[in-house]
Amino acid sequence: MNIAGRSYASETQHNGSSQYVVRPLTESEIADVVRMTHENLAAPVASLPIVQRIHRHNKESFWGLFRKISSTENELAGYVGMLFLSESGVEAVKSGCLDTSDPALEHLAAGASSLEGIYLWCIVAPKHGKLAIDMVARAMGSTYAGLTLYAGAASEAGLRAIQGFGFKPLNPDKTAIGGVFVLERSAGKSGEPKPRRNNPWEGRLRVDVAHSSDDVEKALAIRAAVFLV
Repeated sequence: MNIAGRSYASETQHNGSSQYVVRPLTESEIADVVRMTHENLAAPVASLPIVQRIHRHNKESFWGLFRKISSTENELAGYVGMLFLSESGVEAVKSGCLDTSDPALEHLAAGASSLEGIYLWCIVAPKHGKLAIDMVARAMGSTYAGLTLYAGAASEAGLRAIQGFGFKPLNPDKTAIGGVFVLERSAGKSGEPKPRRNNPWEGRLRVDVAHSSDDVEKALAIRAAVFLV
C-alpha cells in the first residue's frame, strides 16, 4: 500500500485464534470509523466532515485494526486516530487552545518535516485497545518514534489506560477526565533527548500478572474500548 508517497507493508499479528492486520485507512473507510465511534462512545464526537478533513490533511492520521475473515476479506475491529501536531499545535495543546472537536489545520503537520508531537485523538477498539496501540506503534516505524505524545481522556477507562501507559498530567491541577496528559520521550545522560526509537511505545509496554482486583480492573480497562478525545 502507498499512502502519501510512502509504501507500507501491513503489520500482521496472531491473537488467540484470530489474525489481525493494521494499516492506514483509506478515504472510503473514514465513514465506517466515524460510525463505529458513534456506536461505542456516548460523548460528543467530531462529525464526518471534520474527520474527513483531518484525514485529507494527513492520510497517516488514521490506522485501522482489521480481523482477517479469509484470505481475501478483512473486518474492521477498531482504529487509532491521531493528530500530528505542528509547532503551533504543540503550543496550542500546552496552552489549552487546541480545539479537539474541530482542530485547526494550522495546528497540524502535513508531513514528517514539520511534525513536533502526536495527540492521540481517538482510539476505538472494543476488547482490543492494547493490541491496536501495540500494532500501530510498530507499523508506524522510525518516522514517528520518540515524539512526545499527548492525550485527553473522555472516560474512566480511557483515563486508567493512558495512566497505565505512563502518561502524566500536563497540568498538575487537571488530573481527571477532561485533562490533557503527556508522555515525554526519555532524556540521555547529557540531558539531550535520545535519538528516536523504532517504536514510540518501546519500553512503555510490558506484560504483568494480575495479582489483585485493581490489577484486573486496569487490564479490563485496556481490553475494553479506549476513548481519547
